[in-house]
Amino acid sequence: MLLLALFLISGCTTKETASPGIICEPPRIVSDGGCCLDTDNSGICDSEEEAEKRAEEISEEETAELEELKTPDRCVEMSSWVTCEDVDITYDKVIDRGMIQLQLKNNREGIVVIKNFKFPTMPSCNKELSWNRDTTGMKIAESSKYVIECNVLSKVNLLDVEIRMDANYYEKVKGTTAEQYLPEVEQTIKGRIIGSP
Repeated sequence: MLLLALFLISGCTTKETASPGIICEPPRIVSDGGCCLDTDNSGICDSEEEAEKRAEEISEEETAELEELKTPDRCVEMSSWVTCEDVDITYDKVIDRGMIQLQLKNNREGIVVIKNFKFPTMPSCNKELSWNRDTTGMKIAESSKYVIECNVLSKVNLLDVEIRMDANYYEKVKGTTAEQYLPEVEQTIKGRIIGSP
């Protein structure tokens, strides 16, 4: 009798019965009216866990592919002596306002002062700067960041825009050790800003 009782108790601990008539031997569990493998004892079929894991992997792969396909914001057709090192276009839907951040670099001997930004097709982005040769001028190899706010209806308006910058260029007097510069020469720099959706 004692052996029979032990056999019944051990049978209860090694078998699962989730519905009448279905008994699954561990590491199997009852699922959808049958048995399935559950090797990690999580209470979920291994096949379901594997399918869920694969779905997550596919989702991550698709996200990574979309990130790779996304074209970064960039400047094109700029001047060779004032180049655009970086551009970032953002849009705030709450206040219907876009923002363009430009990182410009002077590649020419002398000092360049950017006086304004003009957008022929987007006048709401136009910006006048307080310019001065000594405080806002860029010497050769120096760069500066400029932030331009635009009142636009959506980011789409900022994805492909023409930009013009009026600048003053001060050429350094050659043959002198002191920092002496010739009178300003006005220049207009033209280019385009290409943004990603």
